Amino acid sequence: MLNILDFIILIGYVLIVITVGCSAAWLQKRKAARLDKAQDDEAYFLAARTLAWPIIGLSLFSTNISTVHIVALCEEGFRSGLAFANFELAAVFTLVILAVFFVPFYLRSHITTLPDFLEKRFNRNCRDFLAFISIISAIFIHIGVSLYAGAVVINAMLGFGTEVAQLMPTMIMIAMATDASVDPCWLEVDLGKAETFDHAVIEEYSNRVKSFELQYKDGDDWKTFYQGGVINNCLTVNFDPVTAQVVRFLINGKGGPSIYEFQLFPQEKPKKK
Repeated sequence: MLNILDFIILIGYVLIVITVGCSAAWLQKRKAARLDKAQDDEAYFLAARTLAWPIIGLSLFSTNISTVHIVALCEEGFRSGLAFANFELAAVFTLVILAVFFVPFYLRSHITTLPDFLEKRFNRNCRDFLAFISIISAIFIHIGVSLYAGAVVINAMLGFGTEVAQLMPTMIMIAMATDASVDPCWLEVDLGKAETFDHAVIEEYSNRVKSFELQYKDGDDWKTFYQGGVINNCLTVNFDPVTAQVVRFLINGKGGPSIYEFQLFPQEKPKKK
């Protein structure tokens, strides 16, 4: 948990970043007004080409780093070892190729973004299409994962609860947390329609769950189809096939459990011969 000094440092850091950004924008605006020069997209994307290469390199690095790297990649490295680092190490070769062959061409073209290049090379429709695809991909692929990873960190530091549901073709995954005074606590999931599943995977933080039940809703009643005890960080449970639309993960006892994942896997269909 964070103390007062931690909050002072965090708030001070945010204020410094906002102050530096606003001051730089104000000075740049004054300079443009003094020179009677209108600010364009080059001033916004490239800082009017006034930055040295170390600042540009640090800017690219800080832009690329997010909670995905700080949280998710570190966790995967802890689980699977150095092999997962190949994903990032392989980028070295592609970035060298990009810097040697493509960047000079982009600089000669005087473009600021990749959609801008497509507009100059082809037409405005190509630019709009790539911009649309990039925005949708960023929202549903990168930003969503980054927000969830950040929520996990905030929950661990501040004790705030997070509840995120992701519906996927092969599983239903949930994240939740409560404080130590809640007894009992449960996580209720509406699958949207009746689904058949026969096993589940549960992951928690710090071994706080001592007893739990898996239940499904039958009318106004809850029926238990599995009872378990200690999870020990990760637990896979198998049970007779259950068909239900609303499922509840009921935790008995206090302790403030934090559940990373609650996944219900559908019954595998027999393969056709």
